[in-house]
Amino acid sequence: MVFRFLIFIVLAVTVHAVFLSDEETTNGNGRIMGGTAQTFTAMASIRVFALQGDFHVCGGFIVSPQFVVTAAQCTHQRVASLLRVRVGSNSINPPRLHQIRCIRYFNDSAGSFNPTTKENDIALLRMETNIVLDATTSAIGMAMPNSFNDPPVDVHIFGWGATTAGGALQTTLRRGIFRVASLANCRLNFPAVVRSSILDSHMCTSWAGRATCAGDIGGPIVHQNQVVGIVSWVDPCTGGQVNVNTRMSVFSTWINTAIFVTQECPKYKRVSLKYFTIQFFKQFHSIKMVFRFLIFIVLVVTAHAVLLSDEETTNRNGRIMGGTAQTFTAMASIRVFALQGDFHVCGGFIVSPLFVVTAAQCTHQRNPSQLRVRVGGNTINPPRLHQIRCIRYANDSAGSFNPTTKENDIALLRMETNITFDATTSAIAMAFPNTFNDPPVEVNIFGWGASTTGGNLQNTLLRGIFRVTSLANCRLSFPPVMRGLILNSHMCTAWAGRATCTGDVGGPIVHQNQVVGIVSWVDPCTGGQVNVNTRMSDFSFWITTLMLTNPECPNI
Repeated sequence: MVFRFLIFIVLAVTVHAVFLSDEETTNGNGRIMGGTAQTFTAMASIRVFALQGDFHVCGGFIVSPQFVVTAAQCTHQRVASLLRVRVGSNSINPPRLHQIRCIRYFNDSAGSFNPTTKENDIALLRMETNIVLDATTSAIGMAMPNSFNDPPVDVHIFGWGATTAGGALQTTLRRGIFRVASLANCRLNFPAVVRSSILDSHMCTSWAGRATCAGDIGGPIVHQNQVVGIVSWVDPCTGGQVNVNTRMSVFSTWINTAIFVTQECPKYKRVSLKYFTIQFFKQFHSIKMVFRFLIFIVLVVTAHAVLLSDEETTNRNGRIMGGTAQTFTAMASIRVFALQGDFHVCGGFIVSPLFVVTAAQCTHQRNPSQLRVRVGGNTINPPRLHQIRCIRYANDSAGSFNPTTKENDIALLRMETNITFDATTSAIAMAFPNTFNDPPVEVNIFGWGASTTGGNLQNTLLRGIFRVTSLANCRLSFPPVMRGLILNSHMCTAWAGRATCTGDVGGPIVHQNQVVGIVSWVDPCTGGQVNVNTRMSDFSFWITTLMLTNPECPNI
């Protein structure tokens, strides 16, 4: 409690005063729908960045020189590099443009935001460079925890949103005065089916003939010079409709801890360069190349050796269809969790104590709570069961996976607790970017999948040896209508009489003790058919960077 109090004292002392126009402090007639121009120096415009420029999508507000707060729905399934923040005036195009270093969600889990109910609709944006605080730009304080519990008072809402449903954004900042409504009364204004979606972490506002609209989302709700809420629900943007917003006091401790304690985005781990010389690094052509190398050195150093059975390393006749039992200590079983127990649906592999990789099709449209991971044995029911905290997709967007073409068929599972490494369980390294470009070599594929089309899953892990084939030859193996579906991010394997089948999807394709691919296409599960898989080298840098710099999944 003392720590929380000190955090808030620091906040109150360090933020600049927020400058409001004289009209804002005296005129009760201003409103966002048809309102008057206002000056609010803590205001921020959240922008989508494109080749043509940057465009306003949401409001936000400055809470420190390094941090801006907005609604999670404004950044959900967007990466920081595609967003910008503008501050410094009441124009919709403020003059000072800032890049975003990272986006943090409540409890550092993007999965905490529910896009349906708008639960935890809050995001904290860490700026790449400090915001200069002056007469036109300032920070604002936030409501303390357990404060502002729906008193029937007037509050001020600021935004550039439309003034009519479907209308254009405003070029000048507007302000509306609204009255706080109790949650009980708020729920009664909605159909019964919607009422349960209005949570204690919400707060409600209304005023006859006034509303928040598209473009206002993420903007501040202010009372006595502190933010008490964040604009969240704006549909149907009807004047007089009760507005449901994010309650600031529920999240202010988390935000202030991030601002004053953790501050930075998660750091890269230190790497000893004892055995690397300047001459060695001269072969890399840029700082970015050096950085990528260091990331992978950390991965290689921290991953345990993967234990393969003697048979796996010497017996060339094993195959998944009719294969022989194998031991592969980085293997994971991805499971569906139900009342009756948990059941194998896909393969996967361990890349660190906290992370398992599988195919996106195995987790697509499933919540982490519906899935489990088992490790620690070569049976289809390995002994160690792990819950999944969150699921991350390529580019931190579930929409990046195409279930038709299997493009970006990869998912990174963050475990709730660390996986224990020992003689039965270990991590495996991944192919470097721009490596393993379809050499005609043999690779090993592991899985518990069926050994015949329509057959049962295997009780013991099987391994098949396949040969890599070029994408050009791979495409020729398919009808013309399908060839365009085989992308450069795929890799192909084949061997007469051998195939991957149902239950093998998500499993590793291994060459020289590193994963070079992920099993993806298994239909029609016919021996000798060319298999199309996910190319690991296209995604390993993304995965490794997340593991080392963003392990708590803040950006989904």
